[in-house]
This record gives sequence, C-alpha cells and structure tokens, in this order.
Amino acid sequence: MIARSFQFPSALEQSLVEFRRPLDGRTVNGRSNAVQFRVRSIEQDHTPLGKQAREQAREGAAKILSRTVGLTQKFRDLRIAQQYSGGFNLVSAGKCLWEALVCVGMSLGLIALYRQRFNRQGRSAKFLSDNAFAVYLFHPPVIIALAILLNPVAAPPLLKAALLTACAAVVTFALSALVFRRIPVLNRIL
Repeated sequence: MIARSFQFPSALEQSLVEFRRPLDGRTVNGRSNAVQFRVRSIEQDHTPLGKQAREQAREGAAKILSRTVGLTQKFRDLRIAQQYSGGFNLVSAGKCLWEALVCVGMSLGLIALYRQRFNRQGRSAKFLSDNAFAVYLFHPPVIIALAILLNPVAAPPLLKAALLTACAAVVTFALSALVFRRIPVLNRIL
C-alpha cells in the first residue's frame, strides 16, 4: 500500500517524500551520494484497491478527454486545423509522408510478426495456397457467370453482392482443385 501511495495518491492519502540526494550523484544543497526517501506520514482510507483504481482511471480518462477537446478548440481558434485539411502546404506534405512511412512500417512489422509467430500451415491453409493462383486466374469468368445467374433473384443489392462473393469463392476453389489442376497442361502452370 505504501508503494501504491507513491504512484496514485488519493485525496485521503497524504504523503510527503523528501529527496535528500539525487540519483546521478550531483549535489543537492552541497551533498552527494544516493537518494534517500523519508516518508513523514501516510494516512490511508479503507476503500478496496480495485474500486480506487477504477475511480482514478475514470478521473484520468476524463481529464485526458477534456484536455483533448480543449486543445482541439484551441487549434480551431488558431486556424491551425485548416492546414491539416489538405492542400498545398508543408503540414499536408508532412502528413502524407508520415502516413506513407507508417504504412510501410506496419507492413514490414506484420511480415516479420507472421514470419516468426505464424510460420506453420495446416491442411486448409495448404489447400487454399495451392489453389490460389488458379483462383486468381479463373475467378473473373466464374464471377460473371454467377452474376448472370443471380440477376433474376429479387434481393437487396448488398445481399446479392455477399451471396455472389461467397458462391464465387466456393465455386472457383472447387473448380481449381477438381478440374483445372487435374488437366496436365494447366497442372504444370498452376
């Protein structure tokens, strides 16, 4: 509880910590050596730790939100936010550069993560990867044929698009595995 009072002192906890000497050995008031702490008094309330932590987290989040809203309002007042809306200016160019660097960095990070953590392949992933190139090559005619078949169906467009996507994926993978990869000429390519 004493260590907790140094991190998050509540309203009822009163602690006084004196730094007698600095950590890096410089002198404070003509003295040097290690830091010494002296706790004069600590009064604790008897509220459970979990409840106190939740209350302090809520208070901290509210403070951060109010500061963010306040900064946003100050930026609007100073007309700084207009530069972030785009256009031909230095802030917009910097933002474009930042976004490009973040995208490249995240892509490289994900590649490294998947190379280290997810470098195994199960049966279904092997099936999908073995047939991926054939699906890539032959999916346009399959989608067109299925779209023509789904044209008379009376359904909302979003539902038809989802149905077309699911059916096209299943049909194209099935055609790839059962037909295209069994043809000797295509088997060498696919």
